[in-house]
Amino acid sequence: NFSTENPGRVNRLKGQALAIRAMAHFDLLRYWAVSYDRSSTELGVPYVESVNPEAKPARETVQENYNKIFRDLQEAETLLGTVDRAINGANRAFIDQVVVKAILARVNLYAKNYDAAETYATQVIDARPLATRAQFPGVWTDASKAGVIWAVNFNAGEGSASSGTFNGPSNRNRFRPSAELLEKYTPSDVRTTAYFGTRNLSGNPRTVMTKFLSRGAASDNLVDWKVFRTAEMYLIRAEARAMKASPDLIGAVADLHALRAARIEGYNPLLNTPVGVQATLDAIALERRKELIGEGHRFFDLKRTTRTITREDCGTTATNCTLAPTAREWAWPIPQGEIDANPTLENQQTTGY
Repeated sequence: NFSTENPGRVNRLKGQALAIRAMAHFDLLRYWAVSYDRSSTELGVPYVESVNPEAKPARETVQENYNKIFRDLQEAETLLGTVDRAINGANRAFIDQVVVKAILARVNLYAKNYDAAETYATQVIDARPLATRAQFPGVWTDASKAGVIWAVNFNAGEGSASSGTFNGPSNRNRFRPSAELLEKYTPSDVRTTAYFGTRNLSGNPRTVMTKFLSRGAASDNLVDWKVFRTAEMYLIRAEARAMKASPDLIGAVADLHALRAARIEGYNPLLNTPVGVQATLDAIALERRKELIGEGHRFFDLKRTTRTITREDCGTTATNCTLAPTAREWAWPIPQGEIDANPTLENQQTTGY
């Protein structure tokens, strides 16, 4: 019997499969759920637990989705604590127990389980220290895995601008960051040069995001995709500490200072300490924008904190420069092709569509 002859291998493979299943459904939930509340009875997504091409699953509630996401992640955490061999080497390319704890930190933050989010973020921080200022630029050329918890590896030919990989096809290295955000970085901030550069595009030099540009001299988007980094764990823990029933503002601000000190040369915490819960949350939100730009968090951060989007450099050709927290566009519609293939969804369209 395979499970009795090598139970550690079974734990490793099953734990990784459960973690992937949970994370995939959580990412779907982020797009299609109207509410992220842990006990919400709003529609979530179908949670597929078996291979059945004939199945026509219905959308479950957000609460039901969370129940299964947490169930899978907690089982994965347990299984990956007893495996047959070390899962990750230096490249951090596979899901191990630390990765599962990072997923749990993120999911608990969305679910507003702040004590759990703080606990899991702390465990990950203890296992994977922040990248230092000296190490940080190398993270974005794959010369260093400092502060990387899990990275999807790319091989030659997989990262071109026209490919369908994580970094394409939109080619993030042509993105022009907003002037409002660029002003938030300083010359002494290592992210200024690690994240941005000047590129000549169609004969017009302009400042663009070069965070995912390449491992070397090419401009092929060929760098590993950093799915989780320790910096995010500091920001999760800071927000969780500030949002708890009894806010720990000292701890939240300490996390902010730790991250900033690892990015900004000569950082002076005495000159950069927010006062009060809202000021601390605003500072954390800004630091999330600065640290995690281009990594797929901003839209969901605005959605889960029910903020209004107001573009400050919207230009003269845009027709809509604001998005209210109640707008239907925060949750995606079920495509008609999906409804045609699965009639169970016919009466479960996202509100507003």
